[in-house]
Formats: sequence, C-alpha cells, structure tokens
Amino acid sequence: MDLLMDRILRCLPAPPEPITNTTGALPLPAAFEDIQRRRVNISALAEDIQRQIVSKLPMKEAGRTTVLSSGWRYIWRSTPLDLDANSLIPSGDNGSDDPDAVVSRVSQVIGSHEGPFRSVHLNSKAILHQKSKLREWFQALARKGVQDLCTSLVRLYVAVCNFPYTGLRPAADVRFLELLELGLCSVGLCEVDLDRVLAGSPKLEKLAFVCGRVALTRIDLVSPRLRCVLFWHAVPSHQLAVVDAPRLERIILWEDDAYCKTPAKIKIGSAPLLRAIGYLNPTLHVLQIGDELIMAGTSASPTAEVPSVNILAIDFQFGAAKEERMVLSFLTCFPRIQILHVKNGGSLFKTFVDSDGTLWKKKIDPIKSVKSTIEKIVLYGFCGGDSELSFFKSILKSANKLKEICIVFSDDVFSTGTEADMDEKWRRAAASVELANVTLQIFRVHKHYTWNYKTASDLLLSDPFDCLT
Repeated sequence: MDLLMDRILRCLPAPPEPITNTTGALPLPAAFEDIQRRRVNISALAEDIQRQIVSKLPMKEAGRTTVLSSGWRYIWRSTPLDLDANSLIPSGDNGSDDPDAVVSRVSQVIGSHEGPFRSVHLNSKAILHQKSKLREWFQALARKGVQDLCTSLVRLYVAVCNFPYTGLRPAADVRFLELLELGLCSVGLCEVDLDRVLAGSPKLEKLAFVCGRVALTRIDLVSPRLRCVLFWHAVPSHQLAVVDAPRLERIILWEDDAYCKTPAKIKIGSAPLLRAIGYLNPTLHVLQIGDELIMAGTSASPTAEVPSVNILAIDFQFGAAKEERMVLSFLTCFPRIQILHVKNGGSLFKTFVDSDGTLWKKKIDPIKSVKSTIEKIVLYGFCGGDSELSFFKSILKSANKLKEICIVFSDDVFSTGTEADMDEKWRRAAASVELANVTLQIFRVHKHYTWNYKTASDLLLSDPFDCLT
C-alpha cells in the first residue's frame, strides 16, 4: 500500500503557488498604489480589494487574517480558497506522527469556510486512511459549491476509490466543460462511466491511468481534443482502442513490474497526429493497426503502418527470440521513426534466452525506418550480451540517417565489470563499424533513472521519453 501511494503521490500535480514578483513580494494591483505610498488602514479598504489581498496569500497566512477582526473573518470565509492538506502539516513534521492534527485542521478549514473552493488537494499521507472523514469532507465540499465547479474545473485527479456509477443518470449530468486533465489513480470504474466522462469533457487534452491493472473490458478513446493518454505503472486489462482522436499526439505505456497473463490489445484506429508511442512490450501488448493484427513476421504494408509516428519506445528482453521477432514487426509498423528508445527489460518473468542475435543481422536492414529515417537511438539497461551487441552493430550498419546514439547504463551494471571496461566494450563495438558523422555518448545514471511522470506527460516537451535532458 505504501508503494502504491508513493507512486500516486509522485504523479499528482502540485498545488497552485502564491503569485509573486521577482523580488518575492506579493504583486499588488494598481488600486493599491496609495497603500504603498502612505500608511492606510487596510480594514477600511473596499471588500473586493481585501479579498484580492487574501486570495494572494498562502493558505496558512490567509487563515491568520481571521484574527484581525470579525470583518476579516468574513472576508476569509467568502474568498475562493485553494485548499492543500499538506500546507496544514505542522512545520518540521511530515504529518505521519500526528495525523490527527492534520485531520483536525482540514476539518476546521472546510467547516468554517463558506466556499467555493478553487482547488482541493487532499493528498497528505496523514489522511490516506481517514475514510469516514473523507466522506464527510466531500459531502461538505459539494454543499459549498465545489459541485458547481464541474463546469469550470480544469484539472481533476481521483485516487484509490470507486468512481460514482453514472449509468442511472442522464448523460447530460456528466459534464466537465473546461476539463483539460484527468488522472484516475487506482480507481474502480465502469466502461459507461469512462465513456460519459470523455463525452462530457470536450476540451480534455490529457487522460492518465496511474497504478494497477485497469479493469475495463475496453477503453475506447473518442475525444476531439485529447492529446495524450498515459498508463503509468498501469496496464489496460483487455483493450485500448484509439477510435477517433484527431489530435492525439502520444500514447505512454509504462509498467516495469507487471504480471500479465494475457497481453492487452493496443488498437490504433483514427489518430492522424499520433507522433509518439511506447514503451511497447511484446509480452504486455498486442498491437493492432486498423483491422490488421500485428504478428511476428508481419510484412510492411500501408494498412499495417502508422506513418505519423516519429518517436517509438520499445521494452523487451534481448536474447528471447520470440520477443525479438515481435520487435522487428513493431519497427516495420512505424516507417518514419526519427528517435528510437530501446530498453532491455522485458517482462517480470524472464523468458529463456535462446537467441544469440543472429536475427538482427538478417532482418533489421530491410526495415524502412531503420534505413531511411532514424536519426537518434537511445539504449537503456544494456549489459553487453551477444544479442545486444549484434543489435547495436546491425543497426549502426543499416541506419543511413543516424546522427546520434546514446547508451545509458545504470549503477547496478557495474557490479559485473568496471565502468571503464563497459565503456571500452561499446566503443570497441562502435569502432568495428564504419561510422560517418555519428556521435556516440555513454551515460551512467542511478538504477531508478530520471524518467518520470512529469516528463512523460509534459506536452511542451518534444520527446516524452527523454530522461537525459
């Protein structure tokens, strides 16, 4: 449970920061110029100006204005509030030793404030197991106007609960007209709930499933503005289908310790702007493009290609012939790859190693993207095995447009050899191939390298898999 919550908490967006100028002072509107020039009784200011003052203060400081007078108590209670449970933890304490103090303070804030609440962050570890209190708070927040914010809500993350069943309500009741980002973190829900949330969120750009196996028989993406869908430490149970997503740019699939008896189908239908997908894993995913199911040995054809994709990430076990054959088929499906990320990981339960890498020498050269479009390759978790070296040399020989190749080692690799030995092995392998204008870089990172949810979900970054910049 602690690991689950740690993963979820790392994915939650940060609460809004107080707005400050470059000197660290709170910025004041032009109406406050008289206050800056001369001494003014702020209690005599108009209420709208007093509310602006309170709204620009951090939550604790805003609450302290209530001791000034009954008038300031009224101002605080009626000013829209950003509630962050973590800001109520006593200084110097992580809240774990005295959860009652945090719970009491949250109850006091919710009980005394009239609403509305602009944002609510109940993500402190101190309140994770306070089910009765959470229910009480949600009911109070609904009464005080948070429910009305559904029409203006921009970002919503829900964690470790069951999503309210919407099947008995009119579809028009499920509306998030301004919602841009939705995170479902270890949440139980039905297919009809997800369908209605997507249909009622016409501006949704980012949809994230965080932690666990998403127990839906289907996830159909029909969304006019959706740009990014993520499965972070999560896998679809059965099928993720991109039915109609005209602005979808990236599909992020990340699960490094999944136990999966039956792989999930990733079906790509209408997604003309899709440019990044990964990590595709042959033990976790079955790829379907349109009506074409991609199998080992699938030949290149227009009906089994996604030409818009230029960044591909794949995760598989080198030396496992079955997985290597599927990876060759994955590469065939994306004929215009410019950046290729390859992770030597595979499934939690390793397949018997039955390949020495001969397959790469025979099969990688004809692949269109390898010969004509790949400019950068990033390799993770490579240890210098026969199949890895064969892949490395084969792709160097075949990739005519290649400009840069990066090899990323983690600390645990060096238990079997020194850093200098590993560096020398790969540089010697590169030197055995005639390279023109190709830069080889070798990086050493911590075992739990720095790729994270923020990078993967940041739509301003051109490469969502880049953990080196």
